[in-house]
This record gives sequence, structure tokens and C-alpha cells, in this order.
Amino acid sequence: MHTVTEVKKRRMLGILRDDRIATLKIFLKRIPGEKVKEVCIDMKESLRKVAEEIFPKAKVIVDPFHVIADSNRRMDEARRIEQDVRWKKRVRIPKKIFLIGGEKLNEGQRGKIAELLIKYPGLKGFY
Repeated sequence: MHTVTEVKKRRMLGILRDDRIATLKIFLKRIPGEKVKEVCIDMKESLRKVAEEIFPKAKVIVDPFHVIADSNRRMDEARRIEQDVRWKKRVRIPKKIFLIGGEKLNEGQRGKIAELLIKYPGLKGFY
């Protein structure tokens, strides 16, 4: 299901009955387009297209939560491929440390990440 909110006023405008694009378009067309300055979406291309169609003057941005979640998924997939395919499960590459934001790492954790990226250079681009 889609939820539509007015972020600045922290107000829920609606929870749609399904996740069909047609349902979303009907709902969004009731909102005065000239008042919409920004539209925040998840990473679905179909949502970007709808937002640009209904609100052509609005800036469309992706919710940072979805960007981080996607990055974490890709990082973990790369870690598993490195561990299970390249090293044929003979090593265990820690998962959790790669999912901590760099700004939250302490010096010891930064050293551990640097060490892991040297040992497993295939992960560097994903990290």
C-alpha cells in the first residue's frame, strides 16, 4: 500500500487501499499541483514517473532511508558472494560492521574495516 503524507505538517493525507499506480494517480490528482514543491518517494521508477507526471514542477527525491537500505542490501550481497563463492565458505566475513555508518565507527572499527577491505578488495567499491 502507498501512504501519502504532508511532511512539513507531519500530517497523513491518506493510506491507499492498494499499491496500484492507477489508484495513486487518482489520489494525487486531487492535490493542487501548484502547491507541491517536493515529492519524496521510495526507489521505484514507476513512482518517479507518476510524481513527474502529476507534479511536473516539483522536485522528486528518494527517501534517504530507502537509499541506505538498498546500499546495505548490495553491500551484504557482495559480502556473501565474496565469502561463499570466491572463498567457497572457507572464511567468514563479518556482516554487522559493514552495516554501521562510517560516521558511527570508532577507531578500532575503522581499523577493522580497513583491514577487511585490504583482505577482500572486491568489497571496497560497495563499501
